[in-house]
Amino acid sequence: MTADSADPRPRLLIVDDDVIVCRSIHRMLKFYAEVIVAFSADDARKAVKAHPSSFSGLVIDKQLGKENGLDLLAELRASGDATPALVLSGYLTIEDVNRATVLHAAAVEKPPGLERFKWLLEQARQYEVNRCADAARGPVKPSVTTYAARLRLSRRQSQVLDALVKGRPYKDAARALRMSYSTFRTHVEKIQAKAGLKTARQLIATILRPTI
Repeated sequence: MTADSADPRPRLLIVDDDVIVCRSIHRMLKFYAEVIVAFSADDARKAVKAHPSSFSGLVIDKQLGKENGLDLLAELRASGDATPALVLSGYLTIEDVNRATVLHAAAVEKPPGLERFKWLLEQARQYEVNRCADAARGPVKPSVTTYAARLRLSRRQSQVLDALVKGRPYKDAARALRMSYSTFRTHVEKIQAKAGLKTARQLIATILRPTI
């Protein structure tokens, strides 16, 4: 079944490099949703690019060969994709769970049962309802680049904002941007002030969630 097939059920994209896991999830969910499978991060990118605004739910394995599923999700979020997501892993750390939360996703350990997917199915159905309502109202949320331009952020502040949306821990992001932890926090505080928001979580939610 292709991603363009007419189907009133939620359309889920399953991203896992384990063929057995993909088939198991497909069998489990095929009666509740249209299931599209991608066996790598690149396959997932191609599916999303080929069928924009097509999926109403994502299931992403944390380990995708040499790539990290959370990084893939962060990439999608940074592009403006707010599709409900479930992150799977054979072993979850507190950092994984926290990062998934920042990226507005739930994280569960393998092997997942149907009960674990009920949350995603419900979120996917609600997402479809909201998306239809948003389409009737007009344009949805801005991308990071658009939001940064709207706030007139400096180049460094834009880089910090991008790191925030990708869910990177402050210390890791500061190191990657070659700035001190305190400087990174100062940039975050200045961005929050420009946006008129009190917390980084509110800032991220403003970018990732559709505007009304």
